[in-house]
Order: sequence, then structure tokens, then C-alpha cells
Amino acid sequence: MPFKENLRHYRQKAGLTSKEMASRLGITSTTYWNYENLASEPKYAMLLEICRILGCSPNDLLGYTGSTDSMDSEGKTDTCTETCATDDLGKAR
Repeated sequence: MPFKENLRHYRQKAGLTSKEMASRLGITSTTYWNYENLASEPKYAMLLEICRILGCSPNDLLGYTGSTDSMDSEGKTDTCTETCATDDLGKAR
């Protein structure tokens, strides 16, 4: 599921309204609504606070379910390794 759906899912699972969530985060209801509707994304520190309140991990919210088995020694996935091996013009580095 995309971030916005995961965010709504975990908030509802925690039994919180979007207004309650905004209040706990110290942000406006509009800002929180923007997170759930992908009009804006929370900064990393806010993401961690959301996870703390909802009792989930950033990976849960971001929808990451992959295994680290497919990562290379630098922590890059095969896709990243291939993508990062070229510059912006598609030329090999």
C-alpha cells in the first residue's frame, strides 16, 4: 500500500481521528490531512514521531516489505546499483 493508505490504516488501527493525531503531533489538522492525502510529505523527524505514536516502523508506513538479502555490500538494491551506475544522461560512470 502507498504511504497515505498505510498512514490512515495505522491511525485507524490505533483508534485515533486525524484531529487527534494532529494534536499529538503538534501540527494543524490541515497539515496532517495533507500527509494522509499526499499533498505533502512529513520530514524524517516527523515520520519518526508518527511511528512512535502509531506503534509502527517507518518501513511499515512507507510500505517497504523487501528483504535485505537483495542488497549489495553498500546497502543498495539491484535496481539502485543499476540506476546509480549511470549519470543523469544514462552514460556509464
